[in-house]
Formats: sequence, structure tokens, C-alpha cells
Amino acid sequence: NKSSTDDASNATIKELWTGAVLLDDESCLLSGSYAVSPYYTTAAIFGKVNASGNRAWVKSVPNVSGINYATTVAKRANGTFLLAGMNGQCGFVAPIDATGTIGTVIKIKYAICATSSNGFQIPVQLLDRTVAGKSVLTAVILRDEYSLKTVVANVEADGSVLTSFQHADPSNNYVNEPRAATVLTDGRILVVGRTNEPGGGGGDDATLTFLQPDLTGEVRKRYGAAPNEVFHAVARLPDNTIVAAGARSTGSNPPEAIVMRMAADGTLLWQKAFTGTGAYELRAAVAADDGAFFLAGRRPEANNTAKSNLWMLALDADGDTFWTSEHGLSDTDEGAVALVRHPASGRLTAFGSRMSTNGTADFYGVRVTEGGAVSCAAAGKCVPSVTPTCADSDPCTASLCFNSVCVHQTQVAGCNDGDACTSNEVCSSSGVCGGGAKVYCDDSNPCTTETCNKTAGCLYSIVVDGTPCATGKTCSSGVCQ
Repeated sequence: NKSSTDDASNATIKELWTGAVLLDDESCLLSGSYAVSPYYTTAAIFGKVNASGNRAWVKSVPNVSGINYATTVAKRANGTFLLAGMNGQCGFVAPIDATGTIGTVIKIKYAICATSSNGFQIPVQLLDRTVAGKSVLTAVILRDEYSLKTVVANVEADGSVLTSFQHADPSNNYVNEPRAATVLTDGRILVVGRTNEPGGGGGDDATLTFLQPDLTGEVRKRYGAAPNEVFHAVARLPDNTIVAAGARSTGSNPPEAIVMRMAADGTLLWQKAFTGTGAYELRAAVAADDGAFFLAGRRPEANNTAKSNLWMLALDADGDTFWTSEHGLSDTDEGAVALVRHPASGRLTAFGSRMSTNGTADFYGVRVTEGGAVSCAAAGKCVPSVTPTCADSDPCTASLCFNSVCVHQTQVAGCNDGDACTSNEVCSSSGVCGGGAKVYCDDSNPCTTETCNKTAGCLYSIVVDGTPCATGKTCSSGVCQ
């Protein structure tokens, strides 16, 4: 549980962190912006937080002119890292490394940034794809030129764009805003965000936009019940279903957090809402290996709903909550905009910013175990982990920690009943392992007898020499001759 800034004494300083990528040693590279009052005076920055949560360094992206943001950072399949954001009016990409070295800043030459006109373009996510055996860098871009538009573009090494998609709404809606994207197992690109309601009804629908690998064949799905909905995050589960999370609001009421699970074609399977007094919002999502998934955002503090805490939670594939975890200080607002999970340890790290009452903003991050307990080495700042070891010997339960209490949930899955003479057992709905098929121990040798021991399994004994085994033949030392 960590927070830090370069100059906490200066009330005009604002560090707004927006993206994160995890390194193998559980350190993280971050992207963001550094603002000095007035608020629009900004510099694009990137930084590194080491595995114990301490700031290693913060660097600025070379400034051309105007407003600058570093909005996202990505790790490519070849192990290199790319930073992306807005420099002036235009989107940019630049190679960076874990030591803070930045390479040439390349302008993405699309539309207004290939010529000169009004508006701006901000990359919100980079996708490292393989198309027809070739590595392709695809940028999902928010374009503002009199209206907000979604652009998906394949970017070449020099910043040129050879293939692109721009959402064109036949109803002339003014908002089509991308927030996050992922690549599905069949190669399609999925972009989530918000779009004006059909006919310009004054509200927004949360949307999924599917594109074929060549950026054609747009299919768009809308999800809207309240006046305003938006998806901020998306994750692809192992079965290729989709989880999208965000917020929705009605009138002047504070937003409530939403999460929906869809089939690979966008068909809604279920949806959940989290609400109460104060604002709830989900900004980040990441999948586990077993169909569960993790979310992060902000929610009101229990004893002071006027402020928000960084909020994390784990849900299973059916939308049931395993655990929730919230973190924050008494006099500041915290929230998460990025969430990463280490594939080996399972630990989760949520990043965002902490807004102080004196107007400052700085880095804020929390690392927890997969069971939701804080795990870090910040002296005097960590909530001690009280997560017990929850694993049991029952193959028909999934063991997890919920509010520091071990919970063992029945699961229907393959199991081993401990009997070596049965195979392919399955857990029943009541949590009993059984139903396995009998193991046959026939070794096709007429000079042995076969038995099965529940512990040792198949056992073979040689018959007495001279035992007939075939026409005109007898057994000798276990061989028919």
C-alpha cells in the first residue's frame, strides 16, 4: 500500500497515472501525466515502481508543444515496451526500457496528424497482434474533431497508418468513445466504451465494437438501461467469453458500478451492479486462469461517503463475489485505473492516483494476494495479512479466503477418490468424488495373474512353471513357450 510524489509540498502538483504493465520481477512500468496549475499545463511522464512498491524513477517524454499525456504502456511479444499518448494534437508511440531510457518519439500519422487541422487524437490502448504471421502494432485511438470518434489503426514503425477503421454512426451521434480493448482468441478486436443513444436521446449506452483481424466487418452491441452507461474495462476469460466493467448513472444520482459477462458474439449472459451511498465505479479488469476474474476502481469509504477508496474485488464466472478489498487514507480520495496480475504468484497490483484536499495528486498503488490480503513491504503503511492457508484435502472444493475466513466451495470437476483401481472420477453436485470406471489390469500375458490394490494399483504375479498357456505350450518364468 504505497503513495508518493516528487513534490508533495507543492499544492499545484498533480501526478495522474493512467496505465501500467507488469515486469517479470513484479516491478511495474507506469504511464501518466504531470500537471502544474493551471491544470492544462501538462507533461507526459512514465515511471517505474519496484516490487516492494517504492518509486524507482519518473521520466518526462520530450515535449513538442501544447498538452501532453502518456496514456498507456504495453509489453510486446518480443519483450520490448512501448509508451503511447498525446503530444500536442497528435498520438505518439515511443520505445522505453526498464531503466527509463526512451527512444525516438514517433507521431501517429492519422487524419489531423497527417495534415494540419483542429482537434486531437489520444491512443487509449496498444494491441500487439499477429496477423497472417506478421507482428502488427494496433492503436485504439480516441479522436476528437468536432465529435468523439473511435479509431483503430495499424501503425508502422515510422508512425504511418496503412490500415485503419473509424466508427461512422449513420445517426450522426456525437459521441463514440473508446475506453479499452482486447484481442479475442479468433483474432477479432474488441473495443469497449460508450456511444450516444440512438436518435440522440441525450444519454449514452455502454458498447462493444467487434472488428475482424483486418479491421473490417464492424459489429456493435449496445447495453443500456439507465440514461448513461459506459464500459471502462474489458477482459477475455479462458473460455473466450467477455467481461466488461464500468459505471452507470441516472440524473443527479451518483454512479453505480456495473459488470457484465457476454458470449463471444456479445450476447449478454448476466450483469451485476454495485451501489450504495456515494459513487461506485470500475475501471480495470483482469482474468484468472480458472474463469474467475478481478476488478478494480473506486467506492465510497464506509464511514465517510464523501470520499472514495481504491476498491478491488474478485468474482467467479457466475458473477458471485469471492472477496472485496478497499484501501485509502482518511483525508484523500483514492481510485484504481489499472490492474495487473502476476501469472506465477497470482498477486494483483492496482494503480491509480491519490487526490489530496490541498489540491495535490500523486501515485497510489496497492498489491494484494490472489485472496485479497495486502502483500507488500511498506514499513508502517501496510495492513497486515491475516489470510490463513485455506487449501484442504477435499478434491471437490475450491478453497479461498473471504474476509480472512477460509471458505470451501463445492465444485463440479474431475477428481481423484484415492482408489487406484478406479479412473475418471467426477465430483458430484453434493461434493462427493466418485463414479469412476473400474481399472482393468489385463497385461495380455497368459503366464501372469492380475489383481488391483486400492493403494498400489495393478499387481502382476507369475504363475507356476508348467502351467498350460497355449496349445502345446507351458509357462516358464512368466513366459509362454
